[in-house]
Amino acid sequence: MPLFRRLNSNYLLLSACFVLLFKVSLTYTGQSEEPFRWSQAQWISWREKQIRWILTPTFEANGRQLISREEVILRSAVAYQQVRQWMNLAPENPSNTKIRSTMRHFFAFIETQGMMSYFDKNGTYTHALGYPETDKTYWDNSSSFMAFPKMLRGQEFLNNLSSQSSYSKALEQIRDWNSKLPDDQKWIVLAYRSQFLKSADTTTYGRFLVYVPNEPSSDGGSNDRWIQFAAEAPGERTTKEVKSVSMVTIHRDPHGHQKAFLVDFMRERDSSRLWSIRPNMLAAKNPSKNCYDCHKSPVLPLYPKQIIRFDSTDSHVDAEALAIATKLNERITNYQSCPIEYLPSDAYGPSIGSRALTDDDIVRANDGHSISLKSETRIKDASRCDKCHREANSINYPAAIDTNIGFLNFEAKKGFAQTLIDKGLMPPQSSLSIDERRILWRCLSLNYLRQSDLGDPIGQLVDWLKES
Repeated sequence: MPLFRRLNSNYLLLSACFVLLFKVSLTYTGQSEEPFRWSQAQWISWREKQIRWILTPTFEANGRQLISREEVILRSAVAYQQVRQWMNLAPENPSNTKIRSTMRHFFAFIETQGMMSYFDKNGTYTHALGYPETDKTYWDNSSSFMAFPKMLRGQEFLNNLSSQSSYSKALEQIRDWNSKLPDDQKWIVLAYRSQFLKSADTTTYGRFLVYVPNEPSSDGGSNDRWIQFAAEAPGERTTKEVKSVSMVTIHRDPHGHQKAFLVDFMRERDSSRLWSIRPNMLAAKNPSKNCYDCHKSPVLPLYPKQIIRFDSTDSHVDAEALAIATKLNERITNYQSCPIEYLPSDAYGPSIGSRALTDDDIVRANDGHSISLKSETRIKDASRCDKCHREANSINYPAAIDTNIGFLNFEAKKGFAQTLIDKGLMPPQSSLSIDERRILWRCLSLNYLRQSDLGDPIGQLVDWLKES
């Protein structure tokens, strides 16, 4: 799951910044400090100015100005405080219903983004995961779905995963365990080197994935567990102990309805050198952030940079290992419409690629230059991401645009969606050239959000924010 830098401020400093930002926003938007007295026209005028303020790029990356995830969160929180003030002070105003309807998308966006800035009196963020309930409440509600299988939380297995020299023993344990399971519940292991993101503890790109299918659940349904232990790849030497492990659980109830739960954990030893696994959200300094920033589908497709055989000195990637990755990706497609439980994903905007591209879009994306009719047709055909990505798995904010998330956290210094397009991994079975893929991504991202000649943000996201 994605790791993002947390805002490095203590409680008092953040409080001061919050008040200052509130005053700055009022000055910037030229509004009265009494929003409960505003007419609908004043609210719409305020919204237009807030959209510009919230979506102004402020992060410099090699000469480019990118949207800052943290700035969007803080500015959304400031804007939502004005909304809350209005709701609290004028609850009976007869125009409220109409205003709320008109501002519905914008209110949902700033509330959902802004709550990730909420913190308690100790300066600990309480909604870092992006859920309407606190992170602790999310754990209380989801922990029954996030239990590690007995063998994977055992001392022997965790000891074997604590050193690259004993990873092969961990594999052997799983093979022994599988001999006792029915065929449809046998675990599948894939060790690989990620080409996107380091582990949540920022130690490694290596992963030791254990897929646990069709595990019976207490309600008569079943769970699929995708458990990824951070692991050193061959030749990789980390300076810190590798600790992180993440789990995605897809729960199917007895009627076949699915829902997903995502949690990051850390493996830790106590003074007796005994292992335990604790959820990051309960830590005083939680290194994990909103999984949905990248996990637009609960389980992301597997595109290993290198498939690893910890049980062999042979570096050759055999057909069996490649077949495992293909088999797992086929199973992942079964979750495309699976919602992440408790997450207000609709509040992140529409999916990228839900508008047909025009000739002008392509010329703009290619810095004013036209391209061949054949390339133009191929790009337009590949641009409709919404054919697959809609509703529960929309590619929406922030994955749909260039932000500091990709620059700060991904190996390629760009986001997950852009990387998949650049590498020809999306759309599926793509045969676009390198230049066509570059133009495709620019078309999609510029259509989703860009600055107009007047400095105002425009695009699909802005249009949606202005819709009721």
